[in-house]
Formats: sequence, C-alpha cells, structure tokens
Amino acid sequence: MSGQQDNSAPASSSVTHEEVTVLEVDAVDISYDDRFLYAACKDKYVRVWSKGDWQLVAELGETNSEPLAVHVDKNHVCTTCERRVYMWRKGTWELLGWFELSYHALTSALHGDCFYIGTREGRLLSIKRDTNETSSWPLHKSEITVLWSNGSVICSGTKKEAPVVWTRDPNTAPIKVIVLDKRNRCTAITGNSQFVMVGLTAGDVKLWDRVGWNHVRTLESQTDAPLVSMWANDLYLVTSSTAGFLTIWDLMKDVQLGHIRKNGVKYGRVAADHDLIYVASSEGLVVVGISLEGQALDLCEADNQIQDESPPVVEEVLEPAEVVPTAALREIPEEGVHVLRGCAAVGGRFEYKVKVRNDTPSVITNATVTILSYPDDCMEISGLAVKTIKRIGPAEFRSPQFTFIPTKDCVEGRILTTVSYIDHQDKPHTLQVKPYKIRSVCDLLEPLESTMQQFELIIGDMEHTSERHVLDWNPDILFSKAKAFLPSRNFHIVEASGNTIRGVFTGTIRGLAEGKYTGKKVAVRMLISGPAEGNKATVVVEGLGEDIAMLPTTIDEIARGIESWTCINCGAALELDEVSQIKAGAPVRCRYCEHTMTIDLYRR
Repeated sequence: MSGQQDNSAPASSSVTHEEVTVLEVDAVDISYDDRFLYAACKDKYVRVWSKGDWQLVAELGETNSEPLAVHVDKNHVCTTCERRVYMWRKGTWELLGWFELSYHALTSALHGDCFYIGTREGRLLSIKRDTNETSSWPLHKSEITVLWSNGSVICSGTKKEAPVVWTRDPNTAPIKVIVLDKRNRCTAITGNSQFVMVGLTAGDVKLWDRVGWNHVRTLESQTDAPLVSMWANDLYLVTSSTAGFLTIWDLMKDVQLGHIRKNGVKYGRVAADHDLIYVASSEGLVVVGISLEGQALDLCEADNQIQDESPPVVEEVLEPAEVVPTAALREIPEEGVHVLRGCAAVGGRFEYKVKVRNDTPSVITNATVTILSYPDDCMEISGLAVKTIKRIGPAEFRSPQFTFIPTKDCVEGRILTTVSYIDHQDKPHTLQVKPYKIRSVCDLLEPLESTMQQFELIIGDMEHTSERHVLDWNPDILFSKAKAFLPSRNFHIVEASGNTIRGVFTGTIRGLAEGKYTGKKVAVRMLISGPAEGNKATVVVEGLGEDIAMLPTTIDEIARGIESWTCINCGAALELDEVSQIKAGAPVRCRYCEHTMTIDLYRR
C-alpha cells in the first residue's frame, strides 16, 4: 500500500491524505526524532525504523512486561513498563539499565530531566534523571490513566475523577491549581504554550487557558467518537478515536481542517511529524502523508520544541538575539518583544528557527521574520524566506522554521535575519537579530569503509593540514575516547592502534569519510602521545582531503569534540558544573547510566 492514495474512506474537502506505509506491529505508543520512528509494542519490544525508507533498524527488548509508553531524547530511548523503566543508548542500541518502580505504572511523560509516571495506585512518581532521585505523591484516589506535562505544569486524570492541573518546582511536591471539567469524563490530555486540552468521550476537545485557567472554547467533533489520543503544538491539534477517525484542527483559526477515516479500523496513539501523521491502529502502525490544497501540510512549522528540547546544534542554540532599534522608531523596552534563534543539523539539512516571544501586556500583530542573507554559495533555502505570524498574545511565542539544503559538503557562513511587528498602538518596530554563524562538515559526511592499504592509496595526493593540542588527560584514556568519538562524526575507523614503550604511550587513529553531495573524500589521522601514567597528552589532528576548503572545519569539529568532557562509561556529555566538580575532586554520577566518575578515571 506504500505510496498509493488511500481511498478506503473520504477525507475532508480541505485535507487530503496518502497512506505512505503500514508497519505490521501491534503498537501501544509512538515517538520519533529527526532520523527514526519508535514504537512500544505489545510483544515486549521497542522497535526502531529509519524514516524515509521505513526499514527496521533495531528491536530493543525483551522487556519484563508489555511496554506502556516510549520516549526519546537526544541520546537515549526510554520505555515505561508496569514495574520498570528501561533505557537504551541511541545509535548502538545497547541496554544501559532500568529503574525498578515501587508502584504499578500506567502512563508516563518525559520533559527535560524529569520523568513523570502515573500509577495504578493514584500516585505520581517523579524520577530526576540527573540524580536518579525518585519521589512519589498521592494525587488521586483511583488509577492515573492520562498524564501530560511541560515541566512547570502537570495535568493528570483518571477514569473516575476529573483532570487536575498541578504546578511544582524541582524540589517541591505538586500543588493543586484547578480541577478541569467536573461534568465530563476525560479520555485524553495534551497541551501547548497557551492551553491545556482535554479530550472527551463525545469526541469534543475543551481548551483551558493556562494563564487564568478559564474554559476558553470547545472544539466540537463531527464524529461523536471517543478520543483516545491527542497531539498538539501552538498551531495544530491532531486527535484520534477508537472509531478510526483522525481529525486535524487549526488552533490559530479555531477551525477543523478535516478528518480522515479508515473503515473497520480502530485508532490508538497518534503523533505528527511535519507532513506525516503516525497512528497506532488495529492493522498496524500507519504512516499517513497530509496535504492541504495540494501542498504538503507542515504541522510542525511553529512547534515549540526549540524551547523544550536541546537538538543537535551546529554551533549554538537559542542565544539571545541582539536587539537594535531601527532608526526613527522608538526604543523597545526591556520587557518587550524578544528574539532568540537556533539551528540544528537534521538529516542532511539545516533547520533554522527564530523564536519571537511577546513579553508585553498587549497583543502584537504581523510579526514578520525575514531571512536577509545566507551563504548561498553552499546552500539554498527551501520555501519562502519570509514568514508572517498574524498575532502573538501576551506571554506567548511563535517559532517559524526555515529549511536550508546544503549544495556543498562544507557549509560556512552567516544567516542574517530581521523581525518586524506592529504593537497595540499600531506602531511598527524592527529588531535586528544577531547573525547566526553556521559552520559544518562532519554532519554532511558519510563513513567510507576501507582497508589500510586502500587508505594509504587514497590519501596519497590529498591536500592536508594539522593542529596540535595539549590536554589535561591521560593519553591512554584520551585514545579510547577519540576512538569512540570519531564514528559519531561519520568517519569509518580504518585503524586504531596504541602501545606503551618505556613509559610513553603512543596511539594512532585513522578515519575515512566522503561528502554526501560531491563525493569528495576526507581523511583524518590522529596521533596521541604522552607519559603512560601521566595526566598530559599531546594530540595532533591531521586532516586530509580532496577539497582543502573542508579541512579547517573538519579539524576544528574533531578537536573540539576530543577536548569535551564525557562520561567514561556511556559517552554522555557532561554539564559544565559537573566538569568543575570532577576537576575539584568531587565524585559525579552520570545522569544516564548512573556510573560514578572521579578525576582518577580521567587521569592516572
């Protein structure tokens, strides 16, 4: 059925759909990232598929009971089972371990470093992933069946009790804020930066304002089918029902764009990924493509993930923009409109977001983000260079996204952007956004397998350059780290050898890759040496390539990665305060694998 129009039931006149593929698994929950689609399955496995070709990449498990939910962050995959939470490392897919739970889990929510679990006993469990500290609080008299959180706000509900909004900081118990909708039974909960959304058995969705917690409006269903799952961001809402309906709402216009139904099929969990919708169904995990008036409908265009998550960053994420009042316009107050920007390498392209945040007490209109210039000698923009947001309310934000497609294997340059808007007095303003420097090679490479003999032949006529660094690491430990790091930058390890002679350790690593676009080859030779029992290591990083323009960036990316501090056991990046504690002699426990680290592990 892949690639064929699904005519089993008509879509609305506005929205059309295409069934891309059906993955034959019995899925109970869905998650995804930039590269993979994840499903928790009833047969006690979490399955991972590559997006685009939908090939099965990994089967994680077997868990001790049926998974209830699956979550992913930058480095890990987590799944909640009845009495355990399992964790695997992305890429290698190795099991890192599990948490034993004291109560029976029914549902869970992951936000940042806080893992919330709703239990059969009506308790909310909280696990801090940085310290593994576990807390629990009795919130309900019956089992918690629905749960949503964005960090500061938690919303929980049961089959018998109305959903309740709670607030808490990291060191306190939840405090009840309000009980939502005492008259109707809640079947699903989600939210965004403005609303908490409660799905009902009749298929309607009630929206509650997160400022005053007032019932703002009800999105009335045209199907009368009980909702089982909802996905939302600041622009769109997607709901699924047991009767096999998918409904798409435009939250900015308060209109239903349409619904999709497949006769004889029951739907479960749903998630939207740009112009794709993933839905667990009675026939398998269905991937549906969505279009509006003949054009792919990007449901994630203004998603708030740029605020909530830490994506893989080209250089920096969401650094405050430099605000410069345009000549002849009044100066913007400090508490006014603020702009942040960030960029992530995603699947061979660069996703650049500009977050416009309205910290004024009034609505702003016609907020327009304009890309003035970008390095067009090595990339091109996909779509429009100007995007306009009609309205941003007080304490709200919008994050329009621009996609850049590389045309060369080495990307370097600056993205210049402006943001203009009109305030409540109809006065125009323009903000000059701080230029974003984009510089990347390794994200645009592919590993190139080679023997040592082939490697030497390939690099024979290559241009080369090198850098030398002296680091406060034991050379043998640094060698092990470099050997693990290089594949993460898309280099195939051709050779990695090290030995100690007369108390001096010497190690050599050779890696090879080629550009995705030009096919030009680039190689790395690393020489690490120093006293075998010492705490100083000399690292020489040599880059060799058919295009010399690629080499400085390649060497810089690798050198910065080698210098960074990571967990010796699992490779997770350490925070600056954790590094400071280790250097000061204090032990630090890895928030991911629980391995305890001391300075002795990095030095001898």
